[in-house]
Amino acid sequence: MMLRLAVFGILWVMTNAFTNISPKPTYLVPDVALCKTGYYQLPDQPCCRYFQCLPETLGELRAYNRSCPRPLKWNSATCTCDYSSRFIPEGCVDSEDCWDDPVAPTDCPDPSEPWNTAKQCCEKGVTYNDHSSGFGRNYSSVEGDPTMYEFCGELNECPYGLTFSVQYCACDHKKGGIGCLLWNFDNPSPLVDVHQNVLMTPVNCSASNGQLNCPGTSSSSQPGAEIYVLQKAYLGVAATFFGRFNSSGNVMVMSNESPGNAATVSIELVGQTLIASFRLPDDSVDTCQVTYNFNILYDRWFVLAVDGGNVRLAFGDNDGFADTLCVKSSSFNLVSNKCPLGLGFQDTVYKQFGFCRFAWTQGDIATYMADPSVIGENPYTSSGSWNVFDPWPQ
Repeated sequence: MMLRLAVFGILWVMTNAFTNISPKPTYLVPDVALCKTGYYQLPDQPCCRYFQCLPETLGELRAYNRSCPRPLKWNSATCTCDYSSRFIPEGCVDSEDCWDDPVAPTDCPDPSEPWNTAKQCCEKGVTYNDHSSGFGRNYSSVEGDPTMYEFCGELNECPYGLTFSVQYCACDHKKGGIGCLLWNFDNPSPLVDVHQNVLMTPVNCSASNGQLNCPGTSSSSQPGAEIYVLQKAYLGVAATFFGRFNSSGNVMVMSNESPGNAATVSIELVGQTLIASFRLPDDSVDTCQVTYNFNILYDRWFVLAVDGGNVRLAFGDNDGFADTLCVKSSSFNLVSNKCPLGLGFQDTVYKQFGFCRFAWTQGDIATYMADPSVIGENPYTSSGSWNVFDPWPQ
């Protein structure tokens, strides 16, 4: 153990000598219970700031003091930086002086250029909700440790399980051969996806023993559960949504609609018909629908697979399924509205939900409908396909 610590110490000194930067200051966590979710905010702290807990070291629990990008504030209920229009900050100091002034470089270094030996990158845009104009602050990777990055002359560590991506200039999930998120809602961590450990936020739903129970919300545009990691996803030309659910009537199965933001992708059950809707870049709405006379005693299964202009929608139950192919233009894209994907808008019980960064084939869909434990195989295993932080347009 002492040898391992000594080796770590040597590597740490070498890393800092190479980068000529100091470790970002850390702070002793006053109560270990604060780090239950990995993040916390102290009373009387500015609303845009929060603490990111670090793994326990030598019996001490310490944390970084972080800041949300303008104009977001820390939402303790969902453990994420959020728009204040979506929640009421409590117990913190709400002030416009909360955020640091943005530092916008005149040029953004290209990480692929040979001269860029420090592997520098910079934020796209100047604020969280402006990704298309200008550039934000500069970051650099740290040679020899993919979990670290340099920012403002300080050495930072990504949240546990993440690595720093120069391509996306953000802490990104490790690339892998799965390429899918899958929630089976099984204990002991029913809200954590089984492949990438991505958290689903319950809002007013509850999950245990293989079920996500959503009683519905007071607003038709307010979801009962949310997947915040998809808030940053540019969905692009290929994706698959799938799951099993049960309800007593018409329901919005999934949607990225939120108060004040129209959905760009949604699936709704109306009678015996499942309808997938897409909002296009010109703000028009396109749909694809399939009808299946399901047995009300059984769970309903669905798959929405988008592969460029080919949109396939399948709907069924234990007895069988129906599917349809809706052919769109070759330029058809799933677009994001920067809002999380939501479930449980009305009274619904989910037995499974998942999302893949690639389109399932018709054979994949038939296999899943016969056995929901078998999901489509990732065709991009050589390079990985978990690219939540797709490059924003410049």
